[in-house]
Formats: sequence, C-alpha cells, structure tokens
Amino acid sequence: MIKEKNKGIFTALAFFVLFLLVIVDLGIIKLTNSKLFSAQYITTFNMILTGIILCLAGIILFLLLAFLFNWRIPFSSLNRKIYLKLLFPMIILSGRILHIPKDRIQQSLIEVNNSLIRLRANKVRPDEILLLLPHCLQKSDCNIKLSNNLTNCAGCGGCTIKELSKMGTDQKVKLALAKGGTEARKVIEEIKPKAVVAVACERDLISGIIDSYPISVFGIVNERPFGYCKDTCINLVAIKEGIEIFLQGDRSAF
Repeated sequence: MIKEKNKGIFTALAFFVLFLLVIVDLGIIKLTNSKLFSAQYITTFNMILTGIILCLAGIILFLLLAFLFNWRIPFSSLNRKIYLKLLFPMIILSGRILHIPKDRIQQSLIEVNNSLIRLRANKVRPDEILLLLPHCLQKSDCNIKLSNNLTNCAGCGGCTIKELSKMGTDQKVKLALAKGGTEARKVIEEIKPKAVVAVACERDLISGIIDSYPISVFGIVNERPFGYCKDTCINLVAIKEGIEIFLQGDRSAF
C-alpha cells in the first residue's frame, strides 16, 4: 500500500499536471486563433490537440482513482508506457516547479510504481527474476572484490550480502551487483529478465524504472545510515515481498 503522504504528493502533482495541460491547451488555442496564423486548418489542429490532452487527462484520472480506491484494474501496455514515459517525468518536472524536495517526489513515484505492480504483476518463473543490488551494500572496509554472481563473498555476515545471496539461491532467482544506474541498465540488457527487484537510492530507482520499460521493476529504497553510497542496508522483508509478487503474479497481461 502507498503511504498516505506519498499518495497525497502524487495526487497533488498529478492534478497540477492536469492544470498545466489545460493551461497549455488554452494558450495554444488562443495563440493559433490570433492574427499571426492563417485560419486554415486551425480548427482541426485545435480539436486534435484538445482531444490528445483530454485522453491524457482521462488516463491520469483513471490511474488516480485506482490509487485512491485501490482498484484492481487492467493496465494495458499503452497505459503503462504513458504513465512511465510521460506522466512520471511530468510529475518530476511539476515538483521542481513547486520546489518540492526531489527525494519526496521520487519516493512517491516508486511507491506508485510498486502499487501498480502489486495490482497486475505478470507471473514469471524464478529464473526470469533478477534481484539487482547496489555495490554499496558491501561493507566499505571489506577486502573482497565481489563479482556480479557474488561467488567471492566469504559469508562473514558483516553486511546483508550473505543473506541476500542465500535468498537468491533458495528462491532460484538471478542476482547481480551494480555500482550505479548506468551499470545496472547494462546488467538488465545482458541478463534480459522478465521482472526485476531492484535496490538503490531514489534517483537510480526512478531512472531505472522508467528506462527499463517494458520490464517490470519493483523498486526498494536502500537505507543509508552513513550517507549515500557507503555501507547501506536493506529491508530483507521488502526483498522477499518483491520476489513473491512476481512469483505469484497475475496471469493477465500487465
């Protein structure tokens, strides 16, 4: 479930996006109706523009109702592409305009994405799931160089890598470590999973969720008791939940 504060942020920003779309539509209509443009085709252009904006507004409202009332509704590939590739970036831009802290916006979008996956996740085999972890989960004073398959881990228990490696083995899912968003995207391109459970900071998660489409990414924000990119931690229960969502899934198309 989405936290109420994050649901509120997403809802407010989504309505602000609707407001901006209406303002842009009215502004373009007013501009094209001025003497600067020929009257030919103007009416048709304005009707098409208004129709596109109304469709976007309808999809946004459709998603908002699903979030607010926890509806179990089908999300077509087109709808999913629109909210990931268009709505999410527009909400991030709206947050900047309103000077809302970036982390709060990103946390809200991550929870919204996870909520959609909970509603309509594809059921996949364990070997089709990638558990993608940040390199900063490893203790900074560890002398062992970990590879993507974690085979070099000594299992000392000094960090959560031991538990995560065991979880991956028990669940029979693929595991990989990445040092940042760029490397994470390369790992996904190489492994080509059907679903990803990713651990990272807010910025890397949001960019990964958007860029990895059409692959479903369940995002989990890491805990940073020592700041960014150093000795981070993760809630193992959240990892298990993400894996189970894809293992149980829904047989309908996401």
